[in-house]
Amino acid sequence: MAIATDIISDSIQQTKGIFFPINREFWLKIGLVSLLDHKGSSGFNYRATRMANPGEFTKFMTFIKTHLSLILGISGGVVMLSWLFSIISYTFNFIFLESLFSRKVLIKTYFKKFIRKGLSLFWFNLILSAINLIIMVPLSLPLLIPLIRNWGNLSWSQFSIPYLIFFAIIFVLDLIIFSLIDFVINNFVVMDMYTGSRSSFQSLRKMLKLIRIELLESFIYLLMKIILGIATAIISLLIGLIIILASLVFGGIIALIFYLIYLGFPQTKIILIVAGIAFAVILLLALAYAIAVILSPICGFYYIYSYNFFNKLKKRNKSFFKNEKTES
Repeated sequence: MAIATDIISDSIQQTKGIFFPINREFWLKIGLVSLLDHKGSSGFNYRATRMANPGEFTKFMTFIKTHLSLILGISGGVVMLSWLFSIISYTFNFIFLESLFSRKVLIKTYFKKFIRKGLSLFWFNLILSAINLIIMVPLSLPLLIPLIRNWGNLSWSQFSIPYLIFFAIIFVLDLIIFSLIDFVINNFVVMDMYTGSRSSFQSLRKMLKLIRIELLESFIYLLMKIILGIATAIISLLIGLIIILASLVFGGIIALIFYLIYLGFPQTKIILIVAGIAFAVILLLALAYAIAVILSPICGFYYIYSYNFFNKLKKRNKSFFKNEKTES
């Protein structure tokens, strides 16, 4: 049988041995690590908004020109904060692995140990994102220019349909390629960096060679990750929905209490609004943390499964890793 299928049972047993019987302190701490780990927080949000009319667009552009310095300053601050959070998240990849196998969650100690690896992953992913932008932005200009010029009065005649189809194909291919790169990084590069001393760039070169040697095993592993991902996504969704519904009930009760207070004391309106916003933020953070804690065994299983697969490949290709010089 393939390695990817052989190790499933052992990975499940290892996960059970780490998380059960339940150690409350370990669960609470590893839940926090899972929350900060970029795999646990990745995703995308799409929100449809109505198309603004030309007058609104003109007002919007005028506002940007008038407050350009302020907008650039705020944007720069947001970018810097997002970069800082990314560095923390990539570092927590390794912290989660170390916490699993040591069965101890020493965040401060592990952060010092793995911050250089986290920085290496951050710069690597930043460069990949920049390359992606360099490719996709020029290709999107033939669609963006008519969109901006005819904002609020769009029609299909303003776009080249053949180019729209071409761009859609390129977009899908770009999504597939960068998803595969992300798969290689999370399942091979991270494991190689965790067990060795290579940087992310050096590790990627090494892992691509390993994947070429073990192409069939790597493909089967990819298929298994997809199948397991679908199964665990259903379980995670059900658990998440239960927690969300419970939070909504709790939040509704608090909102009702705030409303009754307002009816009795209208002068407290501003205080209640501020308190309501603060409560909503705290509730959302608590909700995210609760979900991360409860789902941490699933997250742990995937890390263990990836680690076991990588180690099996490494043992089967000893000559590929044998006597190699430490790269740093």
